[in-house]
Amino acid sequence: MKAKLAAGKYTITLRTGDQTTNAPNTMTAKPASASTANALEALTVDDVRAAAQRIAGAVVRTPMMQSKTLSKIAGCEIWLKFENQQFTAAYKERGALNALLNLTEEQRARGVIAASAGNHSQGLSYHGTRLGVPVTIVMPRTTPTVKVMQTQSVGGNIVLEGETFDEAYAHARKLEEELGLTFVHPFDDPVVAAGQGTVGLEMLEDKPDLDCLVDRRWRTDFRHRDRCQGDQARHRSGRCAGQAVPLDVRTHQ
Repeated sequence: MKAKLAAGKYTITLRTGDQTTNAPNTMTAKPASASTANALEALTVDDVRAAAQRIAGAVVRTPMMQSKTLSKIAGCEIWLKFENQQFTAAYKERGALNALLNLTEEQRARGVIAASAGNHSQGLSYHGTRLGVPVTIVMPRTTPTVKVMQTQSVGGNIVLEGETFDEAYAHARKLEEELGLTFVHPFDDPVVAAGQGTVGLEMLEDKPDLDCLVDRRWRTDFRHRDRCQGDQARHRSGRCAGQAVPLDVRTHQ
Protein backbone atom coordinates (compact mmCIF):
# COMPACT_ATOMS: atom_id res chain seq x y z
CA MET A 1 0.00 0.00 0.00
CA LYS A 2 1.20 3.52 -0.72
CA ALA A 3 0.40 6.87 0.80
CA LYS A 4 0.84 10.58 0.12
CA LEU A 5 0.87 13.38 2.65
CA ALA A 6 0.96 17.15 2.56
CA ALA A 7 0.87 20.09 4.95
CA GLY A 8 -0.69 23.18 3.43
CA LYS A 9 0.73 23.42 -0.07
CA TYR A 10 3.44 20.90 0.75
CA THR A 11 2.70 17.39 -0.47
CA ILE A 12 4.42 14.12 0.38
CA THR A 13 3.60 10.62 -0.80
CA LEU A 14 4.19 7.70 1.51
CA ARG A 15 4.31 4.05 0.56
CA THR A 16 3.30 1.94 3.51
CA GLY A 17 3.97 -1.78 3.93
CA ASP A 18 2.38 -4.45 1.78
CA GLN A 19 -0.38 -6.70 3.01
CA THR A 20 1.97 -9.68 3.06
CA THR A 21 5.22 -8.89 4.83
CA ASN A 22 8.54 -10.67 4.76
CA ALA A 23 9.48 -13.06 7.52
CA PRO A 24 12.02 -11.60 9.97
CA ASN A 25 14.78 -13.82 8.67
CA THR A 26 14.38 -12.47 5.14
CA MET A 27 15.52 -8.99 6.02
CA THR A 28 19.24 -9.70 5.72
CA ALA A 29 19.32 -10.51 2.02
CA LYS A 30 22.86 -10.33 0.77
CA PRO A 31 23.58 -7.49 -1.66
CA ALA A 32 24.53 -8.28 -5.21
CA SER A 33 27.99 -7.93 -6.69
CA ALA A 34 29.82 -4.65 -7.31
CA SER A 35 28.91 -4.85 -11.00
CA THR A 36 25.23 -5.09 -10.11
CA ALA A 37 25.60 -2.18 -7.69
CA ASN A 38 27.05 -0.11 -10.52
CA ALA A 39 24.14 -1.13 -12.74
CA LEU A 40 21.70 0.00 -10.08
CA GLU A 41 23.46 3.35 -9.89
CA ALA A 42 23.07 3.68 -13.67
CA LEU A 43 19.34 2.94 -13.55
CA THR A 44 17.36 5.76 -15.18
CA VAL A 45 13.73 6.79 -15.40
CA ASP A 46 13.77 5.57 -19.00
CA ASP A 47 14.45 2.07 -17.68
CA VAL A 48 11.43 2.41 -15.43
CA ARG A 49 9.27 3.68 -18.29
CA ALA A 50 10.36 0.71 -20.43
CA ALA A 51 9.45 -1.63 -17.57
CA ALA A 52 6.03 0.01 -17.29
CA GLN A 53 5.33 -0.69 -20.96
CA ARG A 54 6.64 -4.23 -20.62
CA ILE A 55 4.46 -5.24 -17.66
CA ALA A 56 1.37 -3.24 -18.65
CA GLY A 57 -1.78 -5.35 -18.60
CA ALA A 58 -0.19 -8.13 -16.55
CA VAL A 59 -0.24 -6.28 -13.22
CA VAL A 60 -3.03 -4.21 -11.72
CA ARG A 61 -2.97 -0.45 -12.34
CA THR A 62 -3.79 0.22 -8.71
CA PRO A 63 -5.70 3.33 -7.60
CA MET A 64 -4.65 6.14 -5.27
CA MET A 65 -7.23 7.44 -2.83
CA GLN A 66 -7.09 10.09 -0.15
CA SER A 67 -7.40 8.93 3.45
CA LYS A 68 -9.43 11.46 5.43
CA THR A 69 -8.64 9.73 8.71
CA LEU A 70 -4.86 9.64 8.23
CA SER A 71 -4.87 13.15 6.80
CA LYS A 72 -6.58 14.42 9.94
CA ILE A 73 -4.15 12.59 12.21
CA ALA A 74 -1.07 13.82 10.32
CA GLY A 75 -2.34 17.33 9.71
CA CYS A 76 -1.67 17.04 5.99
CA GLU A 77 -3.01 15.22 2.94
CA ILE A 78 -2.35 11.50 2.87
CA TRP A 79 -3.07 9.43 -0.21
CA LEU A 80 -2.96 5.64 -0.32
CA LYS A 81 -1.94 3.60 -3.34
CA PHE A 82 -3.50 0.19 -3.02
CA GLU A 83 -0.83 -2.25 -4.13
CA ASN A 84 -2.61 -4.85 -2.02
CA GLN A 85 -4.94 -5.16 -5.02
CA GLN A 86 -2.21 -7.00 -6.92
CA PHE A 87 -2.87 -10.72 -7.27
CA THR A 88 -0.18 -11.49 -4.69
CA ALA A 89 -1.20 -8.47 -2.57
CA ALA A 90 2.16 -6.73 -3.00
CA TYR A 91 4.04 -4.46 -5.41
CA LYS A 92 6.92 -6.96 -5.54
CA GLU A 93 5.41 -8.82 -8.46
CA ARG A 94 6.11 -5.81 -10.69
CA GLY A 95 9.86 -6.30 -10.43
CA ALA A 96 9.62 -10.07 -10.61
CA LEU A 97 7.57 -9.89 -13.81
CA ASN A 98 9.93 -7.38 -15.42
CA ALA A 99 12.83 -9.73 -14.69
CA LEU A 100 10.98 -12.70 -16.19
CA LEU A 101 10.12 -10.76 -19.35
CA ASN A 102 13.80 -9.87 -19.82
CA LEU A 103 14.92 -13.51 -19.91
CA THR A 104 16.18 -15.17 -23.07
CA GLU A 105 14.33 -18.19 -24.42
CA GLU A 106 17.08 -20.45 -23.09
CA GLN A 107 16.86 -18.89 -19.63
CA ARG A 108 13.09 -19.31 -19.62
CA ALA A 109 13.40 -22.96 -20.52
CA ARG A 110 15.93 -23.63 -17.76
CA GLY A 111 14.02 -21.69 -15.14
CA VAL A 112 14.74 -19.16 -12.41
CA ILE A 113 15.61 -19.37 -8.73
CA ALA A 114 15.38 -16.96 -5.81
CA ALA A 115 15.95 -16.90 -2.08
CA SER A 116 12.92 -15.36 -0.39
CA ALA A 117 10.23 -16.15 2.15
CA GLY A 118 8.10 -13.13 1.40
CA ASN A 119 6.38 -11.20 -1.36
CA HIS A 120 9.16 -11.70 -3.93
CA SER A 121 8.78 -15.47 -3.79
CA GLN A 122 5.05 -15.26 -4.46
CA GLY A 123 5.31 -12.66 -7.23
CA LEU A 124 8.05 -14.57 -9.04
CA SER A 125 6.22 -17.88 -8.66
CA TYR A 126 2.89 -16.50 -9.84
CA HIS A 127 4.16 -14.78 -12.96
CA GLY A 128 6.70 -17.49 -13.71
CA THR A 129 3.99 -20.13 -13.67
CA ARG A 130 1.73 -17.93 -15.78
CA LEU A 131 4.51 -17.53 -18.38
CA GLY A 132 5.55 -21.18 -18.30
CA VAL A 133 8.89 -20.49 -16.57
CA PRO A 134 9.90 -23.01 -13.86
CA VAL A 135 10.45 -21.20 -10.55
CA THR A 136 12.45 -22.56 -7.61
CA ILE A 137 12.30 -20.73 -4.30
CA VAL A 138 14.76 -21.49 -1.50
CA MET A 139 13.49 -20.67 1.99
CA PRO A 140 14.97 -21.25 5.45
CA ARG A 141 13.51 -24.24 7.27
CA THR A 142 12.26 -21.76 9.88
CA THR A 143 9.89 -20.10 7.38
CA PRO A 144 6.27 -20.03 8.62
CA THR A 145 4.14 -22.74 7.01
CA VAL A 146 1.66 -20.18 5.70
CA LYS A 147 4.36 -18.51 3.58
CA VAL A 148 5.45 -21.85 2.16
CA MET A 149 1.86 -22.73 1.29
CA GLN A 150 1.14 -19.34 -0.27
CA THR A 151 4.15 -19.63 -2.56
CA GLN A 152 3.34 -23.23 -3.49
CA SER A 153 -0.24 -22.24 -4.28
CA VAL A 154 0.95 -19.93 -7.07
CA GLY A 155 3.30 -22.47 -8.60
CA GLY A 156 6.62 -22.13 -6.81
CA ASN A 157 8.82 -25.17 -6.27
CA ILE A 158 9.94 -24.81 -2.65
CA VAL A 159 13.29 -25.93 -1.32
CA LEU A 160 13.74 -25.60 2.45
CA GLU A 161 17.40 -25.24 3.40
CA GLY A 162 19.27 -23.75 6.35
CA GLU A 163 18.20 -22.19 9.61
CA THR A 164 18.78 -18.60 8.50
CA PHE A 165 18.18 -16.60 5.36
CA ASP A 166 21.92 -16.37 4.71
CA GLU A 167 22.12 -20.16 4.57
CA ALA A 168 19.11 -20.35 2.26
CA TYR A 169 20.62 -17.66 0.04
CA ALA A 170 23.92 -19.51 -0.21
CA HIS A 171 22.10 -22.70 -1.16
CA ALA A 172 20.11 -20.87 -3.83
CA ARG A 173 23.31 -19.54 -5.41
CA LYS A 174 24.74 -23.07 -5.31
CA LEU A 175 21.69 -24.47 -7.12
CA GLU A 176 21.91 -21.62 -9.61
CA GLU A 177 25.34 -22.86 -10.68
CA GLU A 178 24.59 -26.58 -10.49
CA LEU A 179 21.31 -26.45 -12.42
CA GLY A 180 22.04 -23.56 -14.77
CA LEU A 181 19.18 -21.47 -13.42
CA THR A 182 18.89 -17.68 -13.49
CA PHE A 183 18.98 -16.06 -10.06
CA VAL A 184 16.45 -13.27 -9.54
CA HIS A 185 17.44 -11.10 -6.58
CA PRO A 186 14.53 -9.60 -4.63
CA PHE A 187 15.92 -6.06 -4.88
CA ASP A 188 19.61 -5.79 -5.85
CA ASP A 189 18.93 -6.18 -9.56
CA PRO A 190 18.46 -3.22 -11.92
CA VAL A 191 15.76 -5.02 -13.91
CA VAL A 192 13.83 -5.84 -10.74
CA ALA A 193 14.33 -2.29 -9.45
CA ALA A 194 12.99 -0.84 -12.70
CA GLY A 195 9.85 -2.92 -12.32
CA GLN A 196 9.31 -1.77 -8.75
CA GLY A 197 9.81 1.82 -9.88
CA THR A 198 6.67 1.65 -12.00
CA VAL A 199 4.73 2.32 -8.81
CA GLY A 200 6.29 5.78 -8.70
CA LEU A 201 5.42 6.48 -12.31
CA GLU A 202 1.78 5.67 -11.64
CA MET A 203 1.78 7.95 -8.61
CA LEU A 204 3.12 10.83 -10.65
CA GLU A 205 0.61 10.17 -13.41
CA ASP A 206 -2.24 10.30 -10.91
CA LYS A 207 -0.85 13.20 -8.85
CA PRO A 208 1.67 15.12 -11.00
CA ASP A 209 1.98 17.86 -8.35
CA LEU A 210 3.65 15.54 -5.82
CA ASP A 211 6.54 17.08 -3.91
CA CYS A 212 7.76 13.90 -2.25
CA LEU A 213 7.44 10.13 -2.58
CA VAL A 214 7.98 8.43 0.77
CA ASP A 215 8.85 4.81 1.39
CA ARG A 216 9.18 3.07 4.73
CA ARG A 217 12.90 2.61 3.92
CA TRP A 218 13.60 5.74 1.87
CA ARG A 219 11.86 8.97 0.95
CA THR A 220 12.51 11.47 -1.77
CA ASP A 221 11.48 15.10 -1.51
CA PHE A 222 11.00 16.26 -5.08
CA ARG A 223 10.59 19.96 -4.32
CA HIS A 224 13.64 20.25 -2.09
CA ARG A 225 15.56 17.42 -3.77
CA ASP A 226 16.23 15.54 -0.54
CA ARG A 227 16.39 11.84 0.10
CA CYS A 228 15.26 11.17 3.64
CA GLN A 229 16.27 8.11 5.60
CA GLY A 230 14.47 6.61 8.60
CA ASP A 231 11.52 4.51 9.67
CA GLN A 232 8.87 7.21 9.97
CA ALA A 233 7.94 10.08 7.69
CA ARG A 234 8.82 13.40 9.26
CA HIS A 235 8.09 16.93 8.23
CA ARG A 236 10.32 19.72 9.54
CA SER A 237 9.88 23.29 8.37
CA GLY A 238 8.45 22.11 5.06
CA ARG A 239 11.23 19.58 4.43
CA CYS A 240 11.77 15.89 5.00
CA ALA A 241 14.31 15.13 7.71
CA GLY A 242 17.25 13.16 6.38
CA GLN A 243 20.32 13.08 4.21
CA ALA A 244 20.20 15.44 1.23
CA VAL A 245 21.20 14.10 -2.17
CA PRO A 246 20.89 15.67 -5.64
CA LEU A 247 17.67 14.79 -7.47
CA ASP A 248 16.17 16.41 -10.55
CA VAL A 249 12.39 16.13 -10.34
CA ARG A 250 12.10 16.83 -14.08
CA THR A 251 13.49 13.38 -14.85
CA HIS A 252 10.56 11.87 -12.96
CA GLN A 253 7.82 13.65 -14.89
